[in-house]
Amino acid sequence: MSVYTLRPGQHEGGTLVCPWFFKLPSLRKWVRFGSDCIYELPAYNQLDANKLYGASFGFSEDNSARFGWRYNPAVYALELLAFVHDKGQLNFNEVKDFPVVARLQPGDVAECNIEVTASAYVFTVKVNEVLQPYVRVPHGKLNLSYGVTRGLYFGGNLTPPQVMTVEISPKPL
Repeated sequence: MSVYTLRPGQHEGGTLVCPWFFKLPSLRKWVRFGSDCIYELPAYNQLDANKLYGASFGFSEDNSARFGWRYNPAVYALELLAFVHDKGQLNFNEVKDFPVVARLQPGDVAECNIEVTASAYVFTVKVNEVLQPYVRVPHGKLNLSYGVTRGLYFGGNLTPPQVMTVEISPKPL
């Protein structure tokens, strides 16, 4: 288990160990957000998608799948999002919002998995052992043979308004 810290003025919260991969069928992590991950930003930035973890296929982020996250004060919850770049295009809808995969509270343990198939990324989450409905995001033809894992990142445009801690582990917390 690793505890990652996001700090004001810095977008990145550290890197995940073993960033390169070859033939990645899925990427599973267990995650727990600290109570310090509840935050307020100006209204036009509050629902920006931060990045939790994921992978880019090839050498750029043009083809990538990540779990995004944000605190949504309208529902008093942290939201995990399906955040995908397909040939450089983001997968948000007409109001520039990403699919919500799960909602959780600080301290909840979320088992998160991104399954990579020939035609789609499948995002699944169990919150405190309860499986949430999955989100499937289609992708174009990819070279799935190699890539880079991506780690914790705050933003959008803004950096964290306070110190925030997130536990991320390849094994159950």
